[in-house]
Amino acid sequence: MGRLVIIEDVEILRLRLEKSLEDNGIKGFESISNHQIRTIRSNIVFKDASLVIIDLDNQDLDLQATIESIREHSSQINIPILVLSRNSDLTTLNKAIALGCTDFILKPFTNETFIRKVVLNLAKKDPGQVQVVHDPKSQHEEEGIHMLKWNAGFEIGVQSIDDDHKNIIEHFEKLYSLMKSGQGHAYYPEFLAFLEEYVDTHFEREEALQREIEYDDYEHHLQLHNEFKIKVKELIMEHGKEVATNSDLIKINLFIKDWLIHHILLVDYKIGLFMSSTK
Repeated sequence: MGRLVIIEDVEILRLRLEKSLEDNGIKGFESISNHQIRTIRSNIVFKDASLVIIDLDNQDLDLQATIESIREHSSQINIPILVLSRNSDLTTLNKAIALGCTDFILKPFTNETFIRKVVLNLAKKDPGQVQVVHDPKSQHEEEGIHMLKWNAGFEIGVQSIDDDHKNIIEHFEKLYSLMKSGQGHAYYPEFLAFLEEYVDTHFEREEALQREIEYDDYEHHLQLHNEFKIKVKELIMEHGKEVATNSDLIKINLFIKDWLIHHILLVDYKIGLFMSSTK
C-alpha cells in the first residue's frame, strides 16, 4: 500500500485524523501543511501516494492549485482525493468534484465515517490490500446533527427521479427540525417506515430507468442500492419497539445525509450525464 498524504493546517484536526488512522491499523501516512505544498516539488510530496486527504476549510488553501500539483505528473493522475469540508453548499462541493476530487466528508463527522471513506478510497489504488485492524470507533453522541435542503444542484434532469430525491430530502428536513425541537424521538418510527417503503419504490423506479437506457454502470449502482437496503433493514431491526435514543437520531441523521449527498451528487448524477451523452 502506498502513502496516505493529509493536507491539514489545524493541529487539533490533524492529530485526530492521525490517531483515528493509527487506532484502526492504517499505517504509512504523512501530514503536510499548505506551505509545504507550495515549497516542495509535487513529485516528492505526492510520490507513491495512494490517497490524498484535503481540508477545504484551510484558510490559505488554493484548491485548484493544490489539485493541479497532485495531478502534475502522469504517475499521479489517478490518485484518489478525499476532501473534508464544513460547507454543505452544493456549489462548493460540485466545484471540488469538477476540479478532480473523488469523494468528500462533511464536518462534523465520526471516526467511523472517516475510516470507512479512507478504506474505500485506498482500495481504489490498491484493491484488496487495505485492512482495518479494529472496528472503527463510533462517536455519534459527540457529533452534531446536519441540516439539508433541496437545491437545484441535486437535479439530475429526470423528473421522476428528481421528485423522489426531493421527497426524501423533505422527510430528512422534517426529521432535522423535530430533532432540534426535541420531538425527533416520536417521529423516528415514522421516518424508518418511510425509508422502508422508499428503498423499494424509488430504487425500483431508478433501476428500471437504468435498464431502459442500458446504463453502463447499472451493476455497480444496483450493488449500492442493495447495500443501502441492508442498512435500512438493520436500523429497523435494531429499533424494534424500543423508544429511539439521542444516539439513534444522530446516527440516522449522519447516515442519511451522507447517503443523500454522496449518492445523488456522485452516483445518480452520472445517470443524467449518460442520458445526455446518448441523445
